[in-house]
Amino acid sequence: MTPFSLFLIRHGRTGLEGRYKGQIDVPLTARGVKDMEASALVLKKMLKGKKIDAIYSSDLTRAIQSADVIMERLDVRRVTRMELLRERAFGEWEGMRFDEIEKKYPREFARWVSDPFVNNPVGGETSSMVKRRALRALKEIMGPEKKLPGGRVAAIVSHNGILRTLLCHFLGMPYRNIFRVSLDFGCLSLVEIYEDRTPVVKFMNYSLMDQTKTKTKTKIKNPIDHISGAKQKWTAGVTRRASERI
Repeated sequence: MTPFSLFLIRHGRTGLEGRYKGQIDVPLTARGVKDMEASALVLKKMLKGKKIDAIYSSDLTRAIQSADVIMERLDVRRVTRMELLRERAFGEWEGMRFDEIEKKYPREFARWVSDPFVNNPVGGETSSMVKRRALRALKEIMGPEKKLPGGRVAAIVSHNGILRTLLCHFLGMPYRNIFRVSLDFGCLSLVEIYEDRTPVVKFMNYSLMDQTKTKTKTKIKNPIDHISGAKQKWTAGVTRRASERI
């Protein structure tokens, strides 16, 4: 029984690292474009000649640009943009650093950190609200059929908040543990979904970010070795930087 393969891909780096971007519409940096070019190369190796049938992207610029790199490198016809795949709305905290928020909104921030599933950033979304939105997007992408057509390949290019939420869903994790999932810029995760809609997470947070730098340029060496795990150290990890909140 051949499963439906769904790749979850985080966008590349932007110029606001260390700040809560939320739904601020910022583009990729030059390094962010390189993140996605590396991801596209690895994805092509993983597919082993298979084609991506569909790409779905957040409608924010950083995700659109990331999806466009994948589309061009893998010869996919088009990208479907979805507002439902936008990053979590952080309200009044958008554009602020962690320490700035903690100083200006000490009570609200402490309450949100204690349980982001039911508490929201000031003017922003709770994790419960993000969950409903992410699962609506997933339902639209997967379609209404009770049985999924095997062998199809799709990709979602989105943001930390949305992709963490989807991974919690596929893993059956409590959504209150969402910050125990860490996803690097440009990383790949793969979920195989069988015709009865049973999901199996094959790997998470696979990234070449910061592993392939030389003094002169970024260089990708034998990315297929990373996939097999035989010759390279696999950096995928569910709990790495478990305290990461951005």
